[in-house]
Amino acid sequence: MDRTEYEILRNLLNSKMNLWQTINIQDGDIKHTIQILKKLTDEGFIEAEGDKIVLAEKGREFLKENGINRFFDSKCKSCNNTGYILSEEFKTTLEKFEKVFLMRPLETAEFDQGVVPPENSVIRAEFVYERGDLERKKLLFLGDDDLTSIAMALTKCLKRFS
Repeated sequence: MDRTEYEILRNLLNSKMNLWQTINIQDGDIKHTIQILKKLTDEGFIEAEGDKIVLAEKGREFLKENGINRFFDSKCKSCNNTGYILSEEFKTTLEKFEKVFLMRPLETAEFDQGVVPPENSVIRAEFVYERGDLERKKLLFLGDDDLTSIAMALTKCLKRFS
């Protein structure tokens, strides 16, 4: 069993997970994760329950036989494991962004869309700012289901396209 398979099964001892949660718990790419999920399903270790992935009895038995316990999260709780806490300078942007965020259309699984908390989009904007890639820059977004482009625009750091 490879590392990704192990991570997924161990985490499923805690609770059911949707596809995005499953992708986020491991550090492989999406294509590999999908392949692993298919393999684990075909082998009877996991199964689908609506839009959730659950541990099948065979998966529970495997973990028990191999002495694998449930996963416990030891990541930083202050920064949500991002390494960033929103600075005072970007809190006004977050306040504006939260109002826009409430008006967004609902995400659609058909297009692999996922929603991140509003603070995540603003922290992304702050990260780009920190790297010197926000002020006086022109950015083009292709696909933006998390509305990061709006968060960046609300900072008023970007140049306008003409």
